[in-house]
Parts: sequence; structure tokens; C-alpha cells
Amino acid sequence: MPDESASSARICWRFNLADTEGPWAITPEVWAGLREHLKWFETMTMHELFDNGEEPGKDYSLQRGFPNGEASRRWERLGLDDQDRVSRLRHGGPIRIYGLRVGNVFHVLWWDPNHEIWPSRSRWSNGRWTRG
Repeated sequence: MPDESASSARICWRFNLADTEGPWAITPEVWAGLREHLKWFETMTMHELFDNGEEPGKDYSLQRGFPNGEASRRWERLGLDDQDRVSRLRHGGPIRIYGLRVGNVFHVLWWDPNHEIWPSRSRWSNGRWTRG
């Protein structure tokens, strides 16, 4: 059986983990914009989303945590520190949608309109995150 991440399955959404209180919360004000992005992603297979290099989908190992300390603290507060990976979707510009991916199901967690959670120039160096 082929790996689901490379299958022809289309992405679908769950919102049971959506953060409604933190700095990247899924709020009623955010919902309209988020919905439009999610509709666009639904036209793609998991292979198209996550197996094309870094765009539009990417998985990050959390072995070293998040480069953004506030994201690490929020992740722990939400009780997700037993997870070893976070996934993100990008649809142009700085906007990112973060969540947990299980097969073709993306559990939406955060809306990051300013690319703050995992900034592009973040690098692990000498035992800590730096911005290059």
C-alpha cells in the first residue's frame, strides 16, 4: 500500500485542535480568509501539497522545538508537546497555516499571517535557534 502522504488522496480538514486564544488563533475575524485558503488547497492531492519540495506544504521536525519561543510555549500550553512534527501550508506571501497532519487529514491549529512561527531565516546553530 502506498504511503498516504504520496497518494492521490485529497486533503481534508479537522478543527478540533484549532487554537482560539493564542497569538495565531483561529478567530471569527480570521475565518473568512482562512476558508478561502483552505478551499484552494482542497483542489490538490497530498502528493501535490507535500512532496514538491517546500511549497505549498512542509513538515518541520520539532526535535529542537520552534525557532519562535512564544510558539514553543503555546504548543506546550495546548498539550501538544508529545508531538514530534508540525506541518504548514503556504498560499502566497507570508501567510502560513500550521497544524498536525495525519494521513490526508490536516488538523488546523494556527493562522500565521506574518510568518512569525517559523521565520525563513531561522537556523539551528551552536545549540540554539538564530535568525541568519
